[in-house]
Amino acid sequence: MRMEEIVLLKLLRQELTGAYRSLSDKETESVDWRLLAELAGRQGVLPLLYDPLTKDVHVPLEIQKTTADAAKKTALQNYRLLFLSRYLLDRLVHAGIPAVLLKGASAACSYPTPELRKSGDVDILLLEPEKLAQACEVLETCSFQKKEGTQMQHHVTYCTEEGIETELHTMLAEPFDHTRINQYLQKQLAVCREQMVYRELMGVRLPVLSDGDQAYGLLIHMLQHYLRAGFGLKLLCDWTVFWNRKPPKEAAEHYLKLIQDSGLKGFSDTITEACCLYLGLQKEAVCWMDSGGKKGAARELMADILEGGEFGRSSSERMVSLRSRGVRAYVREFHHQMCLSYPKGSRYRVLWLMLWTATLIRFLHNNRRVRKTTALAVIRKAGQRSRLTAEMELWKY
Repeated sequence: MRMEEIVLLKLLRQELTGAYRSLSDKETESVDWRLLAELAGRQGVLPLLYDPLTKDVHVPLEIQKTTADAAKKTALQNYRLLFLSRYLLDRLVHAGIPAVLLKGASAACSYPTPELRKSGDVDILLLEPEKLAQACEVLETCSFQKKEGTQMQHHVTYCTEEGIETELHTMLAEPFDHTRINQYLQKQLAVCREQMVYRELMGVRLPVLSDGDQAYGLLIHMLQHYLRAGFGLKLLCDWTVFWNRKPPKEAAEHYLKLIQDSGLKGFSDTITEACCLYLGLQKEAVCWMDSGGKKGAARELMADILEGGEFGRSSSERMVSLRSRGVRAYVREFHHQMCLSYPKGSRYRVLWLMLWTATLIRFLHNNRRVRKTTALAVIRKAGQRSRLTAEMELWKY
């Protein structure tokens, strides 16, 4: 790791755990604070460093001001999103549509200073997916505009006049290239509905998932991004502070059952080991974790996260991580991307050849015109990242 990465992880560890220790002379003399701030910004965690970067005499005034501005902007935005979330959830519940807040304030409430956890939109999970059309009508009566060209298989996006996005989700994540996990996620919604709770988040009472389902939702969210371009340190910070507050034993047992039933134990253990190694997650808070043989994968995962940035956008070659290795894995992923791009048409086998062709043309066009890269570079990067996926034993039951 570069010195800036080492110091960034140390500062985050201190901020998340409250165990403050001065940096060594070697670290303060060797680190480039401008590069560290840029790295933190790309990872979506610069606001979290408000205290350490604005109170350390070694940090240049320019970097202190940049960090303070980011923290102020994030805090104001979080309160705007918080009250918007309450307004929308109240309207949905009043209309007879059970729903909970995903991420956002429900993740931020575990932080020492919740206002500094960066969030960009409002994510609402509909616990009765069949009421999606009714939920859309509710948002439209609130003067929200549907964002065209963004309807996915698992969410619909609406925007306020000021450009704030709200996503109505009908699943915890978009469909994976795995029929069993997709069916499991659909069935899990009924359990989420039965176990949903109301909590005070940053002074506002809102409906959220129970602790066990909340943890599972955080993990599924990380997995979804990992199998695409990747995810950043912010999601690992969410994981660390969630478990460090030591949820009830029943919540941990429920979570353990969920990951075992859905074949995600290896992925969960790798994520958790990385947080223990680098961000101060207490091992006694995650006694369900089996860290045997996962330290190497955890270090590789951290390298992938540091390289990729908040949403894996550090390079145009980062598009997907294959679930396995070999030619068959590439074919499966290509077919999966076709199904995601054409959710209705892909239901009919007779259309597959045409849709495969359309998917290939779009892939080649986007690589050349949008991402400014080549198909070969994307394929090579996917192959490299698939090695780590195999080490995490994804979908192993």
